[in-house]
Amino acid sequence: MQLLLLVGLAAAAQVRAQSRLRVPLQAPNPQSFLLLSSPARGVVEYMRLPDGPVHPLIDHGLTRPQGLAVLGDTLYVADRGAKRIEAYELSVITDQHQKEHLKVGKYRTLVSDVEAYSIAAGNLEGEKLYFTDSENKFVKQYDLEKQVVSTLFDGEDVPEVAAPGGIAMAGLQGLLWTNKVRGSTAGSLVEADLPTKTITKKTENVDETYGVCVSNSNIFYTSEVGVYGVKRVGGGPVEVSTAISQPRGCAYDMDGTVYFADEAGGKVYSMPANAETLAAADLTEVASMAEPYGIFYLSYDPTKHVKPGLVEKFVHWWETDGPLA
Repeated sequence: MQLLLLVGLAAAAQVRAQSRLRVPLQAPNPQSFLLLSSPARGVVEYMRLPDGPVHPLIDHGLTRPQGLAVLGDTLYVADRGAKRIEAYELSVITDQHQKEHLKVGKYRTLVSDVEAYSIAAGNLEGEKLYFTDSENKFVKQYDLEKQVVSTLFDGEDVPEVAAPGGIAMAGLQGLLWTNKVRGSTAGSLVEADLPTKTITKKTENVDETYGVCVSNSNIFYTSEVGVYGVKRVGGGPVEVSTAISQPRGCAYDMDGTVYFADEAGGKVYSMPANAETLAAADLTEVASMAEPYGIFYLSYDPTKHVKPGLVEKFVHWWETDGPLA
């Protein structure tokens, strides 16, 4: 019986190794990556955490890629320059040193004639992409099942949509976005409840805000003058760093660390994400990359997932943690 069990385990390991993702044979640990866009250079790159290096992922075919999101085995890229949202097949491959790398395959244009600035993926009543259009003052959604774009909030009718920048899910039913202009009146950080379309200005402390990301207990957003944090429930904005030259995108790793892209400084930084009391925090340099802007954290566990992605973990985390109050 023990021999049969061993043979069965070996066969299962071989099947996994021969799959499209080429999962390593020897009980690998979960791997984490940062995906990074550079609109100025027209590329998307990635690094394997914790210490890189940075590798090319998409080095042609894009004009000004900015927002990034992943659902299942698909990478979505908002290309403002081409006025499109592109969808790429995303896989994990293993090199001769048993190191995991990301690779894109076939791609298709998902949405055309949109100036999408930032995108976020959610699972409210089916898989959807949410994106901001700063130039035309829209917050929109794309239903991946119905393949339909619809406007959620129009700046002509909703003053809190002044020039929406970064966007992030706030639980299963909520949405957060920043405003690149008039944040002190329209809202530096705005929250919307999707089922009721109720909008709340969470902060109004600075005019120009860009990236936004959500940790277990805090929300972080970037501006021209620094990085701010605010508690998910209660409290006002706190400046947590002024050391980043030009902070843009940010991403949370669901395990206590938040990452920031410094476009002018050509760096990626991290800091602790779940401080009980928000205050100025020390930064750790994670990587060097020319003009990074968008940033997305991807966790891949080959023992649990057939394909890379955060969907299962994302949904589970928010179901247990609950939406913003």
